[in-house]
Amino acid sequence: MKLLKGLKKPVLYFVIYLVMQIVVGAFVGICLVAYVGATGDISNISVNAEEIIQKNVFAITLFAALLTLIIYHFMLKSKENSLAKYCGVRKVSIKNATLIIIMGTCLAFLSSLVVGLLQDFFTDYATINESISSVTDAVKNTGGELTHTRSSVEVIMAWIGMFSMIIGIPVFEEVLFRGLIFNSLKSHLKIGWCVVVSAIIFGIAHMNVLQGIYACFLGVVLAIAYEKTKSIWAPIIMHVTYNFLGGYAITIIAEKVGLELFYIIIGVAAIILPITLIIFLKNNKVEKSMQMDVHYK
Repeated sequence: MKLLKGLKKPVLYFVIYLVMQIVVGAFVGICLVAYVGATGDISNISVNAEEIIQKNVFAITLFAALLTLIIYHFMLKSKENSLAKYCGVRKVSIKNATLIIIMGTCLAFLSSLVVGLLQDFFTDYATINESISSVTDAVKNTGGELTHTRSSVEVIMAWIGMFSMIIGIPVFEEVLFRGLIFNSLKSHLKIGWCVVVSAIIFGIAHMNVLQGIYACFLGVVLAIAYEKTKSIWAPIIMHVTYNFLGGYAITIIAEKVGLELFYIIIGVAAIILPITLIIFLKNNKVEKSMQMDVHYK
């Protein structure tokens, strides 16, 4: 009963975001179909529109996220609260930030191993991979400069997509999954259950089995970082680090160092992660009585 009661607000927050994604996606789709129909080959209108959406999926997602944040703002304002205050916008010490970046880095390398081993068994992951590649390739090739096959609009959208993937979307997801969902669960469940349940919701939200697997593990560490520091900046720093490496830098590193050395790096990451986590936990011992001072009920 406690779990079901505790899930009411998290489900509401998630459904609002999901609805905004659908609305924005439908609006963009209609606009693209109209545009392609007016300027392109009508016989391939659905293919062309789908290709454009896939290339710009991160920018579209960020736009939906911004609209969702506005809704969350007014929801909290109606309860005489603020989004920043509720989520805990507090400073993170340099020591904590360093440990968090190390953990995010280790998790990114370990996730790359999981993806490499399992992606052939999850064919739907190819769509996500193509969306990431369409953004990173456009930015990496010729440093984002124009070519005869790429217009200025395409280059700009590629950089917007890169910003969305590495910074914009992680910031929003931390506000939603840690700031709102994790905090609302704390009103009904013990901390351990809050960490697990919020991580599972985070994994499910990715709507992709393989992504969901490593997102669950990432979600656990993100929730721990948030709970121990009481600051939304902690999971944001880790998530941005993770997405920068996982979405962009790791492929470059793998190409530069070669497969053998890359696997050694992953092995080192597997050793460093638990050590860093233990140091982080010891550095952030919090008395049970010290809970978040703001609760949205």
